[in-house]
Amino acid sequence: MRRLCPDIKIARAPVETDKAGALSAAVARAERVVFLCFEAKRFPGQAAALKLLAKTAAKKTVAVLIRSSWDLSLCPKAMTVVDAAGYRLVSVEAALAQVFGGRA
Repeated sequence: MRRLCPDIKIARAPVETDKAGALSAAVARAERVVFLCFEAKRFPGQAAALKLLAKTAAKKTVAVLIRSSWDLSLCPKAMTVVDAAGYRLVSVEAALAQVFGGRA
């Protein structure tokens, strides 16, 4: 991934807690956001991160749905969504290739 985007910054969104507020500053500084969304309907931390992105950065966010397509209903229309259709490495790599326009 770094070879495609050498200036990429990675922030981890919580999966089991709802402490997504720590992401606010990173999101505000980012030119674009790629959020690997892992079952936001099941994990409160993922839901909180997605809600934060929907509220503050929907137009500059690409949500990559990992494992569950059901999270699409949580994404606003202004947000770009790519469904990885699974959580295996090959699925995630294919989705990220779509996001970054090349090999992930």
